[in-house]
Amino acid sequence: MMQVYLQRKQQALKVLLDVEKFGEEVGSPAVNEVRRYMQELKEDQFTVVVVGQWNFGKSTLINALIGEELLPVEPTPTTTIITEIQYGNGVDRTLTGVFADRDPEFFRGDASEIRQRLQQYMTFQDIEPANIPWIALVTYPLAFCGRGVRIVDTPGVEDLNLSRAEITEGYLPKADAVILVLDETQPFSDKDELFLREQILGRGLQNIFFVLNKIDLRPKPQELTDAINRTNQKLRSILGSVPIELFPVSAKLALVARTCLESSAGVRREEVEIKSRWEAACREDRALRLYSGSQEALATSRIEVFQEALESYLSGSERATDAIRSKLRKAKSDLDSSVIPPLQQRVQLLQSDVTLQQLDARIQQTQDDLTRLQNEINQISSNIAQRMGKLQTELIPPDLDKIPGFSKALETLDRYIDDHDLKELKYSLPPRVDLELNRLWQPVFGKVMDGFIQVQNQTIRECQQAVRQAVESVSVQVGVELSIPEVSFESAIKPWMGWTGGGVTGGVIGAAISPAFAALGLSVSWWLGPLGAAAGLALGASLGKYIAGKQSRHDLKSRVRGTLLEVCAQAREDMQIRTEQFKKQLTKSTTAYLTVQNDGIEAMLTQLRGDKARSESDRQVQAQTLQELIHKGETLGKEIDALLISWGMIAAG
Repeated sequence: MMQVYLQRKQQALKVLLDVEKFGEEVGSPAVNEVRRYMQELKEDQFTVVVVGQWNFGKSTLINALIGEELLPVEPTPTTTIITEIQYGNGVDRTLTGVFADRDPEFFRGDASEIRQRLQQYMTFQDIEPANIPWIALVTYPLAFCGRGVRIVDTPGVEDLNLSRAEITEGYLPKADAVILVLDETQPFSDKDELFLREQILGRGLQNIFFVLNKIDLRPKPQELTDAINRTNQKLRSILGSVPIELFPVSAKLALVARTCLESSAGVRREEVEIKSRWEAACREDRALRLYSGSQEALATSRIEVFQEALESYLSGSERATDAIRSKLRKAKSDLDSSVIPPLQQRVQLLQSDVTLQQLDARIQQTQDDLTRLQNEINQISSNIAQRMGKLQTELIPPDLDKIPGFSKALETLDRYIDDHDLKELKYSLPPRVDLELNRLWQPVFGKVMDGFIQVQNQTIRECQQAVRQAVESVSVQVGVELSIPEVSFESAIKPWMGWTGGGVTGGVIGAAISPAFAALGLSVSWWLGPLGAAAGLALGASLGKYIAGKQSRHDLKSRVRGTLLEVCAQAREDMQIRTEQFKKQLTKSTTAYLTVQNDGIEAMLTQLRGDKARSESDRQVQAQTLQELIHKGETLGKEIDALLISWGMIAAG
């Protein structure tokens, strides 16, 4: 079996080399991707991408497979960057933050320290471009990540933030297999179906593990069975005769149980420690009391069934076969969508009756369209400024007493001070103040973040509409249907930031994060955590002083009020500063995106004019040469299909 795989691998590499040479010959940026396919196949690299809507438990599922909390998990969207987990030896884990315009940042530590650093990346303490990684690489001694396997965590595909969803969709072309996480508590929606059809099946991805998460929230067996059957029926209606295996799991139960049962090194704990840890977990989450202990919780989670199937696939011959098929199909897709179409449109113009003078006149007319596109930059930037100004006026409280619940928070803290002993307050009051701060600011913060997302999404739609209109208008003027490579905001921002990675071929090549959109990964814990900590330190010091001096409760209440006012004022000021930062970065991102698109249109027109400026005989020769290249590219595509059919990897016809 190994001999067969090695033979097929060599044949696949030969075909990919031919595609690479063809890409170089026609000057296609897709050649960078083909080189990556070849490198991954040579090194037996295999990428498993975990996708699903936000809050469906993707990060928790990966943590459950690992057996400890490595990836940050919050009830709000926290995964805002791509996180690749690769195999690494040793007790320590490593994290490398890959940045757009500076050297990578390397960090070593245990799982908790890695998680904290990832949390910093994902919540963006500073939204300056230089401080935002576009990908995080983690090494971890996870057995089934051996032999070149990478497990990849992604932002939610149906995140309200269009940019975070775009990051995931942009990374999917790199996938060799997909784990699609579904939520047992939510029906398989139309959006789930659309994502499955367009972003997974539409990309030719056939290696799909379907995981139905959160089965612990459906404790009645018949209800769970019904939910599993409904999901299976829906998947069959979409995939037809394609084999489907649905894995019901509770990632949360599995993670809690494994954390109790095993140490970070994978060594089973002593029974006394297991029991102690389980009891502590039950105190934090009363729902765990339904289970007699860690072993029952682990069995109920069904994680071992899924993990066994995943490990069997990743260590077996099927994975090796899928790796070859995946790389070849991606190369075929690049040929069909990115390499051949530009050649075809050049032939179309060369063979048309349009004279050079007519073409020049039409190109001159298109300048009006390009000028309008350029003007859109100024108009959209102006729109951003107006919307952000309105956002600041309407949502950020001008006065502290205008914050809903501020007076109630003060009353609550006053009662708390009256009801507790001063010595006890020295330890219990700071976290209580932190709690009240969260209650105060979380609604305000949520509205501001919703406002950020609305402004950003509206800006994205305006930019995309402006580009579509310009391309359509220019195509009509020139008489050739222009095929401008699709560019996302993330990929457009790379040259602006000095990024030197691969080119753009029909979508995102790598998922660099636009600094403006990355700011939307901010979470309540990021904004309020430092403020609460500051309040806690201030109160801790001041309480010790007041108690030692035997001050009255009235003075203590005054001290608490003063600290609360100070922290809230800082929160408001910080929110205003970051709103301004977001406005500036979004404006920069918009300018970069529209400039890249404008340059793409002008480059295409320049090439078309150069073709048409040739003499009649030269044009005929050029058209013939281009047709031969098109035929060569189509032949390569047919050769890929023939190989896959002969190996039984795709059906004939």
